[in-house]
Amino acid sequence: MKIVRATDPELLGKIFRLRYTILCEDMGEFSPGDYPDGKEMDEYDRYAEQYAIFNRKGEFIGCFRLIYRTPIGLPAVKVFGLDRIVEEIGEKNICEISRIFIKREHRSLSTTLDLFTRIMVFGCIFMRKKKMTHALCAVEESLYRLLRISHAPFEPVGDPKPYNVRLRFPLLLSMKKMAEAQPKYCRYCD
Repeated sequence: MKIVRATDPELLGKIFRLRYTILCEDMGEFSPGDYPDGKEMDEYDRYAEQYAIFNRKGEFIGCFRLIYRTPIGLPAVKVFGLDRIVEEIGEKNICEISRIFIKREHRSLSTTLDLFTRIMVFGCIFMRKKKMTHALCAVEESLYRLLRISHAPFEPVGDPKPYNVRLRFPLLLSMKKMAEAQPKYCRYCD
């Protein structure tokens, strides 16, 4: 798999259309009528870096975003009331990984685990450049179980809550713990 930062309008369009397909059509979390152009975007996208995921054949198969310091906060902080976490870690040291999606035909247990590991390792590089020490994410129960099975260094930081339609679990990833888990790929600097 290959992960690239999406900056050109064509690739960004593919990302927002995939998000629409999954969130509006597949999962039924959002109403398609709220997105007449067939692209799912929200207020956090203007502050986020979008990433596209390609398979070995060069086909676009998924996406995710990293949201850094924003004047409107982070989605997981608002939904799960994680202000205490942000105060402890420091607002300038924490970001959020969200809108992690894989096209239906490319989803499998091994692909999902491999992809999430790659996102963590890849994210580590960009987070380190921006001097981030931690990342938040809110995941569905099925992904939460996979992360626990894979021993990914995510820690629960609150009770699960319904977010949109599905129950989500708020998790925190420490770059230091990520570096300990993946020392070959992720280096943590104090």
